Amino acid sequence: MGPPNDQLRTARRRTASLTHPDECLTRQELAELVNTWVWEHHDKKVEATANYVGKLEQGIIRWPGTLCREAFQAISGVSTDSDPGFVNARSRRAAVKLDKVKRKQFIHNAAGTIRSRRTAEELRELVRYAAAHQHLDEVAHLRHRIKTLVCVDSP
Repeated sequence: MGPPNDQLRTARRRTASLTHPDECLTRQELAELVNTWVWEHHDKKVEATANYVGKLEQGIIRWPGTLCREAFQAISGVSTDSDPGFVNARSRRAAVKLDKVKRKQFIHNAAGTIRSRRTAEELRELVRYAAAHQHLDEVAHLRHRIKTLVCVDSP
């Protein structure tokens, strides 16, 4: 779960309720506005609920679908996805950057802590795997596989 989306919560609370003008817009009212906006602009039905808006505000859902993002932008009067506090955790910009590593050296250093002959064989297999896979996400996968194979003593 990500951090709470305070931008969306603040925008909702700054907007007057449709039924009680002295109060702020409720999550349910915002959900209904989203549903109505999508229907009027795309002739498609979405089923945003107060629970869904709550998950967005709590950061449980960080990147709503395209139509809902458009609706939230239009309703809150902003022009970008980040203005209502939405974050695409899958985008390349938000990806965790891994340090460049020398794969063979990394595996060789890890071999000092192996506890079984089988693990040594599996590490040799990983050396061959590493030589053929040069992308950073593959390095992350490789690190995960090594971590599950190597028993490291805690200091």
